[in-house]
Amino acid sequence: METIEEAATNGESHNDLRKLLAQFSFRGDSVKKVISQLSGGEKARIVLCLFMLRPANLLVLDEVSVFFFLLCIYIYVCVCVRVCMCVFGVRASYIVTAP
Repeated sequence: METIEEAATNGESHNDLRKLLAQFSFRGDSVKKVISQLSGGEKARIVLCLFMLRPANLLVLDEVSVFFFLLCIYIYVCVCVRVCMCVFGVRASYIVTAP
């Protein structure tokens, strides 16, 4: 709770901060735990609470779509091909281009 109170910059009340923590499943005595006593998942939820308290430009992708995943693989392969061409001096008779 102290970490969240320190991060509150817009004058949120104690009750508002408790409500925010409750939205992330921190209720009762669990709000009094020290950060070092929290599990990895609980620490991640605290970080998300902190993001909600501080103004930030942030995009969180929960489940990546298949198209986005395939695009990432394609970009990775393109980079690997070009790096191999540069590092090993390989000349390719083809150039990887966008589909």
